[in-house]
Amino acid sequence: MRSTPGTTEATRNLDGTRTHPNAGTSPGPPLDGPSASREPVTVVEPDGQTSSVELESNILAPRDARRFLRETLGTWKLDGFGDVTELLTDELVSNVVRHVGSPIQVRATRRPSSIRIEVHDASSEPPVRRAQSLTADNGRGIQLVESLSTAWGVDVDDDGKTVWFEIDCDEATEEVHGD
Repeated sequence: MRSTPGTTEATRNLDGTRTHPNAGTSPGPPLDGPSASREPVTVVEPDGQTSSVELESNILAPRDARRFLRETLGTWKLDGFGDVTELLTDELVSNVVRHVGSPIQVRATRRPSSIRIEVHDASSEPPVRRAQSLTADNGRGIQLVESLSTAWGVDVDDDGKTVWFEIDCDEATEEVHGD
């Protein structure tokens, strides 16, 4: 890729999309700083039904959130629900990186017949559902959460907000297997 002096060009990602060199890095720590090498640590509550991870707000956060969910759902023998939960969580975490820039907590809770995923950040501003043109390459995250989850919502408290969604495991299994 050639660059003219004084200009910056986008980088081609592995999935074929293009990213501006500064996208997702501000606000948030630089990728070559001390937090870039810090691996997220998963915390499992004593009941074994809830796990959480704290993430820095940078371009690695969505990847780390997906990894956390794969490991957690695999431990619970619910890895068949990973695609949807990873997609929706990726959207919510990406929103925090893009619009808030604060540390992120991702929390997964296993319930008798559902999975609840929560994404907490320091902003008290709720996510905005935007009307998008057919050619827009972003802005559909909340629409995806709304259409692919069983339920979703936003809880605001003194520390910020938590955007959450639930996937009904029984309903999803029935839709996939026709039982």
